[in-house]
Amino acid sequence: MGLERVSFAVCLGMASVYFVLSLSELMDF
Repeated sequence: MGLERVSFAVCLGMASVYFVLSLSELMDF
């Protein structure tokens, strides 16, 4: 149960980081 929660948190963190990076790239335009 704990491992699933940790993997989900990691997935969410990676997704948020990718979203922020793509957003910053869009803002540069």
